[in-house]
Amino acid sequence: MFFSNPDTSFRILAVLDLEWQKNDTPVMPRPFHALSIRFRGNAVISDAHHQVQAKNGDLLYMPAGSPYYLRSEEEHIIVIHFEMSDKSSRSFELFSPQNTPVFEDLFRTINETWINKNPGFYHKSMSIFYKIFEQMTRQFSPIYADSSYQKIKLSVNYLHQHFTETDLSVVRLCDIANLSDTQFRKLFFEVYHTTPLNYINTLRIDYAAELLTGSFFSVEEIAAKSGFSDPKHFSTVFKKYKQHSPSLYRKNLVL
Repeated sequence: MFFSNPDTSFRILAVLDLEWQKNDTPVMPRPFHALSIRFRGNAVISDAHHQVQAKNGDLLYMPAGSPYYLRSEEEHIIVIHFEMSDKSSRSFELFSPQNTPVFEDLFRTINETWINKNPGFYHKSMSIFYKIFEQMTRQFSPIYADSSYQKIKLSVNYLHQHFTETDLSVVRLCDIANLSDTQFRKLFFEVYHTTPLNYINTLRIDYAAELLTGSFFSVEEIAAKSGFSDPKHFSTVFKKYKQHSPSLYRKNLVL
């Protein structure tokens, strides 16, 4: 991935929320890199070497200095323009997330942060940018080629699509994988080095933390949106993972 070198530094230049009706045009080389998420509209992107089709929810990285051709209908994207210290030649990359809502919230939050320009906005924007990289690393790690992962792939896909639903259960994941509880937990641990419940809670709490950062939903509403039917249980679990209650976590963010 374009950000995989830990020595690479980044600088955000702009964050833009863009919409257009139709595009069928060559795009000339630009002096900056771009990372976008597609909220609406499919597109075909091609350069001299390959072609990809981007759909709703996809992330697209376009390198600096690279011309490409874009064909699309009605589109809505949020895009981050940035510079990075690694000057290696590279091609564009397309990523199809499994937990799309997490990325959508991160991109919306960085866009709102950049637009509002409150004190410290740049450093907060950079923090969110690195959170996007963190989530991409989690999703597109080489573990997904592992044989153990392949045996639980359908369940993991379901988990990432439904982790905000209160009735998601390990029993349901076992059924999808057609594995016993013991087999499923063993394979899951081999891939993720944690239990299914801890993984689900991590996704839910990270999602809740993003909602606390970038929305005005109440704690009770965020609990429900994150997959917790009981706000008190949500607060207990949140404090276990983030060392603060949801209310104090939100308060600390605005201090």
